[in-house]
Amino acid sequence: MQQNLFSNLIKQPQLQNKDKEPDFIPYLVSFRELVPEIVSTSYLTHSIYYYPAKFIPQVVKYCIDNYTKENDWIIDPFAGSGTVGLEAILAKRNAILLDINYLLNHIIPVKIPKEKTKLENQILNKKLEQVFNNETQFTPAWSNLDYWYIPEILEILKKYWAGQKKLENDLYSMIIQSVLVKVSKQFSYAEHKAPKLFKSKFKNQFIKDLLTKDWKTELIYTIKNLSTETLKDINQYIQRTKNNNNEVKYFGGVDSANYKIDESIEID
Repeated sequence: MQQNLFSNLIKQPQLQNKDKEPDFIPYLVSFRELVPEIVSTSYLTHSIYYYPAKFIPQVVKYCIDNYTKENDWIIDPFAGSGTVGLEAILAKRNAILLDINYLLNHIIPVKIPKEKTKLENQILNKKLEQVFNNETQFTPAWSNLDYWYIPEILEILKKYWAGQKKLENDLYSMIIQSVLVKVSKQFSYAEHKAPKLFKSKFKNQFIKDLLTKDWKTELIYTIKNLSTETLKDINQYIQRTKNNNNEVKYFGGVDSANYKIDESIEID
C-alpha cells in the first residue's frame, strides 16, 4: 500500500545528467480522485457542525485505508470536529480524539452517536414544538450580543435556546442544539457561509432584507428543515454502522501535548 502512495505522489525520475542520481519531482495530488467513493465532503454526519480548517474526509480515509487495518487504534491529538473519528468508525477502526477546544465534547455525541436504533421524525417534531412554544429565555454570558443581533431576532432565539435546554438530554435534543447553533449564526450579522466569525456587507444586506419578510416563519421553517435533514444523516450513519462494535473516545478541553491516557494501547 505504501508503494502505491509514493507512486501517486512522485513523477518518474528526471535524468538531467546520467552521471547523477535521478531527481524525483513531487506534484500535486487530488485526494478526491484517489478516493472517488466519497462523492461529497459533507456526507453522513460530517456537516452537522461548522468548523474552521477541517480535513476533507477523502484525505483521512486514504491514510486510514493505506496505513491501518481493521480494529486498529488511531489517535488524533488535534481532533477539531472529529473527521478522523468518523472515518475511523466507518472503516471499522477505533479512535482516540483529543482537542483543546471543549466543543469536541458537544460535537462527537451527535456526529458519532452510539445509538443503534433509527431515530423517528415524529419524536423529533414533538420536541421541536416544545421548543417553539417555550416562553422563558436563555441569555448566554456574552458581552457583545447586540453587536451580532438585532433585538427582535435575539429575543426569539433566546426563547428557542431556553426551550432546547429544557428537553431531555438525548440525541434528539442534541440534533436541535446543533441546528440552533447554525440558525443562530445564519440569523445574525455574522457570515454564516464560513466557519470563522466575522461581519460582511453581504450579511448586513441579508438581515436588512430578512426584516422585510415574515422572518419568524422563515426561522421556524429553517429549524425544522435542518433538524429533519440532520436526523436523516444520523439515521444513514446508524444504518452504516449498526453492526460495528468499534469505539471512539474523545477528550475535549485538554492539552494533547501533556495529556495522559489512562489505559495502555498497543501501537505498531
